[in-house]
Amino acid sequence: MKSNNMFKFIEDIIPANAMVEGDNFEIISFFTFNHDTQEVSPADISNNDIHFNSLEEAICVKGGNISLVRTPFNPESTLHFYRLKSKINYTLAISLGFGIVKLTDSKRPNDFLLYYFNYLDDEEQMMSPRPTEQWFLLKCYLQLTEEGRFHEPKLEIYIEENQEYLMLLMHGNPPLLLKKILMAVDKYKGELIILQSKPRKFKNRTHTAER
Repeated sequence: MKSNNMFKFIEDIIPANAMVEGDNFEIISFFTFNHDTQEVSPADISNNDIHFNSLEEAICVKGGNISLVRTPFNPESTLHFYRLKSKINYTLAISLGFGIVKLTDSKRPNDFLLYYFNYLDDEEQMMSPRPTEQWFLLKCYLQLTEEGRFHEPKLEIYIEENQEYLMLLMHGNPPLLLKKILMAVDKYKGELIILQSKPRKFKNRTHTAER
């Protein structure tokens, strides 16, 4: 049964300011930047145990004028971590503007959460993400990963009206990403259960890693 209610696919939402980097979590999402071609691409972190040093070693072996850059994280911004019910697609998540953290004090063996990272303005100052932008990209992620279980037909209209702006928010190959999203919307057209969910309230807590 299809649904456009993205909260059905999110297990938990945790305020980022309730946790401390280094004590509660570590960021495990990275970009590679090619200084020769000026290309930015998500780094392959499909191995759960991979870390910055091993990624740098792998890049050095391949050669080329390439740097490894961690996805931005600004603790001063109003950010949330998202624990999804399904396994995270690392490359797709980073391509759509989501960083990934691993909870270091969780009882779960591999507790990975998404967070939406901000963009830098012309003066290289962090900008706070707009909620609509964040929700849209999260819906795009679910549309591509949930194989029809999540389906939001309005994505097509939003993409058509904001194509140039959306390409600025995506990484790697934005035109291909938008094409894949539109193809997924078209592929899973059909009966859709539209749920008008009430706003969810989340408690302020230290974190919810331990269950």
